[in-house]
Amino acid sequence: MANILRAASTWLKIALGCFSLGLILFVIGFATSSWMVSSNYRNQHMESGLWQHKFCAGSTCQGGDTYPNDYHRAIQAMECLGLIGFFLALLVLLLYICADSCRRKDFLQATVALAFAGVLFSSIGYAIFGSSTNNENLYGRGRNIGWSMGVAIAGTIFYALGGIMLIVQLIK
Repeated sequence: MANILRAASTWLKIALGCFSLGLILFVIGFATSSWMVSSNYRNQHMESGLWQHKFCAGSTCQGGDTYPNDYHRAIQAMECLGLIGFFLALLVLLLYICADSCRRKDFLQATVALAFAGVLFSSIGYAIFGSSTNNENLYGRGRNIGWSMGVAIAGTIFYALGGIMLIVQLIK
């Protein structure tokens, strides 16, 4: 692996690092249940993620699957499409770096397209999540964005940076 990375350009190494870190962060944010948090004065706390929710009142907590409506399912769909794009972009980039038969410009272009498709779909999911004008909004107003969504957004930003590095590689 070290010999393969020595032959890769600096831009490819930076893109590989950004994609790897971005995928790890996005998967952590994708799977955890703190996309939205809410607390009130009666010592009640609620956390809700894409797939699970947790409600605590005092010292007792209950959790389970989310109760998705169409609004929530749209968020889930966009984030799943983003995850697929991110995974495929990393896979094609690894093929480009490691396999001599795949070291062609079209593989690099496909990687850029997959990375930015993942960024686009996940950003649409964030925008749907943040829209509070929808009456079917499971989250409603008065609640805070949790750390899980922040971690997922950080992963998306790393993918965008990696895609920019690949564009620089294409131009060179």
